[in-house]
Amino acid sequence: MGRKFLDKSRSEDQALKLRWAAELIPLFMERGLKNFRMDDVAAELGVSKATLYKHFRSREEILDMALLLKLADIRRYQAKLTDPNLPYLERFLEALHIASSELTSISTHFLADLSAMHPRVFERVRHFINESLKVLGAFYEEGIQRGELIPVPVAVLVLTDELYFTKLADPEFLQSRGLTVQQALDAYFLLKFGGMFRRPLLDSPQVAPLVARWLNQEPSGEKH
Repeated sequence: MGRKFLDKSRSEDQALKLRWAAELIPLFMERGLKNFRMDDVAAELGVSKATLYKHFRSREEILDMALLLKLADIRRYQAKLTDPNLPYLERFLEALHIASSELTSISTHFLADLSAMHPRVFERVRHFINESLKVLGAFYEEGIQRGELIPVPVAVLVLTDELYFTKLADPEFLQSRGLTVQQALDAYFLLKFGGMFRRPLLDSPQVAPLVARWLNQEPSGEKH
């Protein structure tokens, strides 16, 4: 009887739930999840715990929505990568800028806590990686056909991304090597520039300034 009453009284104000989840994302990234109880979440939002429970059944439900929002922000890179109005390499650089700026706000201790404490929610990260690999595979295929990428099997290019992003999502790998997400991204993308695109394309007057701008970009603050 009590469960039915709670379900009937639950609010479905989706806009408010999304706003709350968005407000909590930076806090989860900064502090991790171990010390965030529902009391703490309610206090951060400035509402009572009873009000919070009218909108969310559990902390995991809040985390699930917060992670979906974060992944949607990262997924904006796909629009640039597939934009037919931009030159091929510029699409890659613009997509890279979006993905990098969003990924580097994810802290290793948030990933560690999420993986250990909420594996069901963490599965969304793995699903996102698989989705991204398909998008990148189509992009590489187009580049090889256009003669802008070195002619290697697309499966090999996708495999390097799969290995890299799987390790990037592994907090133990980063922590054991003293790497931040930012440092790992910077190193990997430098390798991509040097080994995937044809040298004449990188050195062309139209493209060289774009590449230089990316390589000389100001480093973002490190996230631990």
